[in-house]
Amino acid sequence: PTAAPEKQAKVALDQAIGSGNIEQLQMVWGKITQHLPSEAATLMMHALRSVARCGNHGMMQHLLAQLAGCQPGELFNFLTYVLDGAAEQDNTNMMEYSLREAEKAFCQSYPQQFHELVQHAVNTAARHGKLRALKCLIDQTAAAAIPMLLDPREAGCATVCNSALILPSWMPLLLRACPAGSSGQRMLRIH
Repeated sequence: PTAAPEKQAKVALDQAIGSGNIEQLQMVWGKITQHLPSEAATLMMHALRSVARCGNHGMMQHLLAQLAGCQPGELFNFLTYVLDGAAEQDNTNMMEYSLREAEKAFCQSYPQQFHELVQHAVNTAARHGKLRALKCLIDQTAAAAIPMLLDPREAGCATVCNSALILPSWMPLLLRACPAGSSGQRMLRIH
């Protein structure tokens, strides 16, 4: 039996993204919107995360351009996938790019949603133990004076054993990267 059309589309997206060829991605995306419009949002989420993982800015620009006209709530959801992909791969260039795009979309009109996106990125990077992405986020939030909360329990990167909180092994490294009194440590509250 053949795979479901959605699965075939996902494979085609992965191949186009893997090739790094924007024209191929455009062609695949055009076919998806034409033949699978009801699956386009789910496939866009997959594509955004995948492109963020590979760090291709040109492809990301193309995909984000496809989101022009989205309602703020939809765009917020799509951007969480971009930030997930960048954080999961510890890709600081893509993380910085993604934060700039989120800032452009939300900072002026929807500042609370922008802060929520940044907090989402912090939690995702922490959950995956990606120190470079966390340091990038700390630097970016400090420069913009955005307070962030790094709660290892909420980020899903700490465990509780016999009522004691066991922090991930990378937490002391992060604290050393942000010395006491630095703008990064002042902006990041660790609980």
